[in-house]
Amino acid sequence: MTSPLSLTLSLNGESCTFTPVAGSPPSLAALLGSLASPLPARGVAVAVNGALVPRQHWPHHPLNAGDVVEIVKALQGG
Repeated sequence: MTSPLSLTLSLNGESCTFTPVAGSPPSLAALLGSLASPLPARGVAVAVNGALVPRQHWPHHPLNAGDVVEIVKALQGG
């Protein structure tokens, strides 16, 4: 069972329950900050419901129950 303040969404294809800090709106930046591994400063793209969200919009991009969030990290290779 989830708390009334929790959101169930899809994160990289898996169901995820996210509970923002009390008093804070559920934003993309809050979700990304709650991940076990911090994201690198460069080479990361995030899409919500198929639309790319520029990094400068992460703090203000709202999340809703059922959203589909995809995180893509660039890898160097040859």
